[in-house]
Amino acid sequence: MTLTGRVSTLLLFLLVGCLALGPLLVAPLPPEEMRGELARATATTSPTLLPCPTRVPSPTPLPTATATPLPTPTPTATPVAVPVHVLRTYPIDGDTDILPAAPLRIVFDQPMDPDPAALGLTITPALPAQVEWPAHDAVAIHTPELRPGTEYRLTLVRARGRSGGALEQPLTLTFGQGGKGAPLPILMYHHVRTLAPDAPAGPREWTVSPEAFVAQLDLLHALGAHVVPLSEVVDYLSRGEPLPARPVAITFDDGNRDVLAAAVPVLKARHLPATFFIPPQYAESGNPEFVTWDDVKALAAAGFALGGHSYQHAYVQDLTPAQAEHQIGDEKRKLEALTGARVECFAYPFGTYSRKTIEQLQHYGYRAAVTISQHVHQNPGDLFRLGRIRVGYDDPLERLRQKLPWKE
Repeated sequence: MTLTGRVSTLLLFLLVGCLALGPLLVAPLPPEEMRGELARATATTSPTLLPCPTRVPSPTPLPTATATPLPTPTPTATPVAVPVHVLRTYPIDGDTDILPAAPLRIVFDQPMDPDPAALGLTITPALPAQVEWPAHDAVAIHTPELRPGTEYRLTLVRARGRSGGALEQPLTLTFGQGGKGAPLPILMYHHVRTLAPDAPAGPREWTVSPEAFVAQLDLLHALGAHVVPLSEVVDYLSRGEPLPARPVAITFDDGNRDVLAAAVPVLKARHLPATFFIPPQYAESGNPEFVTWDDVKALAAAGFALGGHSYQHAYVQDLTPAQAEHQIGDEKRKLEALTGARVECFAYPFGTYSRKTIEQLQHYGYRAAVTISQHVHQNPGDLFRLGRIRVGYDDPLERLRQKLPWKE
């Protein structure tokens, strides 16, 4: 067959095929309503996609249990045995006129073991004694009435603190009843300043130099004295309140301004108490020689005690009731109102007083009064006649040493 014939045959086959497929390729579209049904059918029958399976995580392996370490036990502190010291006593050594009803008392510096076996105490001549512990640091010894004029001796050789510490130093006290009293010196000062070499005798009698004042305080310290408030001296004499060994009180009369500059700073630096007897008229006068009310308030605020000295530094031995109301009553009320301090002790101006004066002081609430009588032993029955000692400007330090009641 020629090439032309083969081409013709191929074309014929193609034509026949097209005729056979023609109805399928050109079939008419279905009607409109049929097309809508087909579309809905197609949407309804669309295959739903299955969700991908969620991967389940593998279980977290539990941690291996670790043993919790036990806390290290705190070692128990071994108690430290603190040595025991005596702070205060009633009576003080040498008191020959103690209160009849007051128990003997010893105050320690720490809580004490109340076991009777821990306390070694004797009294001679022998007395029946009942021991009690009214406080954790204080023991009281009750005895029958003492025989007047007999010297008794209390000796403490053993005492034990709750820490286990023992008494550092034995204690010995001599005491009695009906004697000259307790060795309780009260120092009296008026001026502390430097005087001119030719100063007259009057000022020299009532003045000490600043250097002498310091030397006198140094002497007290060297002798083992303890400076206490005057109110504690009164508590000792009236109620049997214990005091430290060798107690001494310091007082200043009149409110002289030089004391503020020369004495008060020294007292503050050494933390020593003192009592100031100040007439209100002096503080109100405007006289630069005397303290002002602001000075008085500052003294009270610093912890110093204030005492009465009459409103005008007047003679008080024979006051009428009206005069006593002003000189004693008005003064006490004014000092207390302006400072908030309690005014309980009085110093007799010029040292003069009478039984009438004492009754008037008691009426206005005073507990005690000091004189210028130079004695150092005080009696419970003489709270309104307490003695005071002083030294003058030209007196050597040894003069004060001789007036003090302690032997060494």
